[in-house]
Amino acid sequence: MKKGFLGEIKTSKGDVEAKFCVMATGCLSAPNTPDFEGLNS
Repeated sequence: MKKGFLGEIKTSKGDVEAKFCVMATGCLSAPNTPDFEGLNS
């Protein structure tokens, strides 16, 4: 491993080197737009 390098992420679109990986999955990963009256006006 390179100095200061923590991980390699392999995907179907290529590999990425990163210090951090945010796994944005689960119940809070989908947008939720509230249904407020007049929101789209």
